[in-house]
Amino acid sequence: LIWPLVIAALFYEHVELKKIIPIVVTALAGTVLYFWHFTSPDKMSEKIALNHPQTYLHYLFLYFGHSLSFLHKTAILFGILLVVVFISITIYLHIYHRKRLIVLLPFVVLGLYAIGSGMVSGLARLNLGVNEAFSSRYTTISSLLLISTIVMLFTCYDLLRKFRTSISIVAVVCVML
Repeated sequence: LIWPLVIAALFYEHVELKKIIPIVVTALAGTVLYFWHFTSPDKMSEKIALNHPQTYLHYLFLYFGHSLSFLHKTAILFGILLVVVFISITIYLHIYHRKRLIVLLPFVVLGLYAIGSGMVSGLARLNLGVNEAFSSRYTTISSLLLISTIVMLFTCYDLLRKFRTSISIVAVVCVML
């Protein structure tokens, strides 16, 4: 999951192709070796995710929000807030401040890795129930999105002058929850 993100980041930074090719070869070799003789277990979770997208989203938002709250509804709200803020900051930087985005690219990749891991975990574990997203084994990976979002917010706080009041209000409400 990390290889496509790293390669996309290198292309975004306009790294020379001759420097990217060894990374692509390494990524392909690692992926092939990982999946060599791989047999997929039950596809039940994938069917649930495709047939019940609301349940899948529920799982994802719990996955991302559970490191901030152990309450079900509050964790969902935190998960939604984290994903929306992370994606919004990334799009804003891409459109208006590309140089700053280049500096923050490692944190963008880190956040996208967390989102991708949550999506893959949801596809693989949804048949165990939505509350599986509360499992402590996912806290480390889901916290990467929180860390990325906080770093990006603090780094871009000077750029978001017109949103400072809104950010402050949301921060106070989140602390109160």
